[in-house]
Amino acid sequence: MVVNQFVFGGSGIGPGLSLGMVTLTVQAAALVLVGRASLAARAVVVAFLVLAVLPLQMVQRLMAEGSFVSAIYTALGFVLKATGVILLFTGDAKTWFAAQRSTQ
Repeated sequence: MVVNQFVFGGSGIGPGLSLGMVTLTVQAAALVLVGRASLAARAVVVAFLVLAVLPLQMVQRLMAEGSFVSAIYTALGFVLKATGVILLFTGDAKTWFAAQRSTQ
Protein backbone atom coordinates (compact mmCIF):
# COMPACT_ATOMS: atom_id res chain seq x y z
CA MET A 1 0.00 0.00 0.00
CA VAL A 2 2.92 2.36 0.68
CA VAL A 3 4.10 2.02 -2.92
CA ASN A 4 0.58 2.60 -4.23
CA GLN A 5 0.14 5.73 -2.11
CA PHE A 6 3.50 7.38 -2.66
CA VAL A 7 4.48 6.25 -6.15
CA PHE A 8 1.08 6.08 -7.86
CA GLY A 9 -0.77 8.65 -5.72
CA GLY A 10 -3.36 6.11 -4.59
CA SER A 11 -4.57 5.51 -8.13
CA GLY A 12 -3.82 1.77 -8.26
CA ILE A 13 -5.47 -0.93 -6.21
CA GLY A 14 -6.47 0.41 -2.85
CA PRO A 15 -8.71 2.87 -1.10
CA GLY A 16 -7.47 6.03 -2.83
CA LEU A 17 -5.00 8.63 -1.68
CA SER A 18 -6.76 10.21 1.33
CA LEU A 19 -8.16 7.01 2.85
CA GLY A 20 -4.94 5.20 1.99
CA MET A 21 -2.90 7.72 3.98
CA VAL A 22 -5.22 7.32 6.96
CA THR A 23 -4.90 3.55 6.68
CA LEU A 24 -1.11 3.72 6.56
CA THR A 25 -1.09 6.00 9.61
CA VAL A 26 -3.33 3.66 11.61
CA GLN A 27 -1.24 0.64 10.59
CA ALA A 28 1.97 2.43 11.61
CA ALA A 29 0.45 3.35 14.97
CA ALA A 30 -0.70 -0.25 15.44
CA LEU A 31 2.84 -1.51 14.80
CA VAL A 32 4.27 0.91 17.37
CA LEU A 33 1.63 -0.09 19.91
CA VAL A 34 2.24 -3.80 19.25
CA GLY A 35 5.86 -3.11 20.13
CA ARG A 36 4.57 -1.71 23.43
CA ALA A 37 2.52 -4.88 24.07
CA SER A 38 -0.88 -3.26 23.56
CA LEU A 39 -3.73 -5.74 23.36
CA ALA A 40 -5.82 -3.19 21.47
CA ALA A 41 -3.09 -2.98 18.83
CA ARG A 42 -3.26 -6.73 18.36
CA ALA A 43 -7.00 -6.37 17.73
CA VAL A 44 -6.36 -3.61 15.17
CA VAL A 45 -3.83 -5.83 13.37
CA VAL A 46 -6.40 -8.64 13.21
CA ALA A 47 -8.99 -6.18 11.88
CA PHE A 48 -6.61 -5.17 9.08
CA LEU A 49 -6.11 -8.84 8.25
CA VAL A 50 -9.88 -9.31 7.98
CA LEU A 51 -10.09 -6.26 5.71
CA ALA A 52 -7.23 -7.64 3.60
CA VAL A 53 -9.46 -10.60 2.69
CA LEU A 54 -11.82 -8.34 0.71
CA PRO A 55 -9.49 -7.56 -2.24
CA LEU A 56 -8.61 -11.23 -2.65
CA GLN A 57 -11.81 -11.55 -4.67
CA MET A 58 -10.15 -9.49 -7.41
CA VAL A 59 -7.03 -11.65 -7.79
CA GLN A 60 -8.57 -14.11 -10.25
CA ARG A 61 -10.01 -11.30 -12.38
CA LEU A 62 -6.72 -9.42 -12.34
CA MET A 63 -4.90 -12.54 -13.53
CA ALA A 64 -7.46 -13.07 -16.30
CA GLU A 65 -6.99 -9.46 -17.46
CA GLY A 66 -3.22 -9.84 -17.47
CA SER A 67 -2.59 -7.57 -14.47
CA PHE A 68 -0.13 -10.02 -12.96
CA VAL A 69 1.79 -7.46 -10.89
CA SER A 70 -1.40 -6.15 -9.26
CA ALA A 71 -2.63 -9.70 -8.61
CA ILE A 72 0.66 -10.75 -7.03
CA TYR A 73 0.84 -7.50 -5.03
CA THR A 74 -2.67 -8.09 -3.65
CA ALA A 75 -2.11 -11.76 -2.82
CA LEU A 76 1.34 -11.18 -1.35
CA GLY A 77 0.03 -8.33 0.81
CA PHE A 78 -2.52 -10.68 2.32
CA VAL A 79 0.02 -13.46 2.84
CA LEU A 80 2.39 -11.10 4.64
CA LYS A 81 -0.39 -9.74 6.88
CA ALA A 82 -1.58 -13.26 7.67
CA THR A 83 1.96 -14.37 8.49
CA GLY A 84 2.42 -11.38 10.78
CA VAL A 85 -0.83 -12.08 12.63
CA ILE A 86 0.04 -15.77 13.02
CA LEU A 87 3.45 -14.85 14.43
CA LEU A 88 1.85 -12.25 16.69
CA PHE A 89 -0.34 -14.85 18.39
CA THR A 90 1.94 -17.89 18.52
CA GLY A 91 5.23 -19.06 19.96
CA ASP A 92 7.50 -16.56 21.62
CA ALA A 93 5.10 -13.68 20.96
CA LYS A 94 2.61 -15.08 23.47
CA THR A 95 5.35 -15.36 26.10
CA TRP A 96 6.70 -11.89 25.29
CA PHE A 97 3.25 -10.28 25.52
CA ALA A 98 2.56 -12.01 28.83
CA ALA A 99 5.89 -10.82 30.24
CA GLN A 100 5.33 -7.25 29.00
CA ARG A 101 1.80 -7.15 30.38
CA SER A 102 2.94 -8.35 33.83
CA THR A 103 5.60 -5.60 34.09
CA GLN A 104 3.22 -2.77 33.19
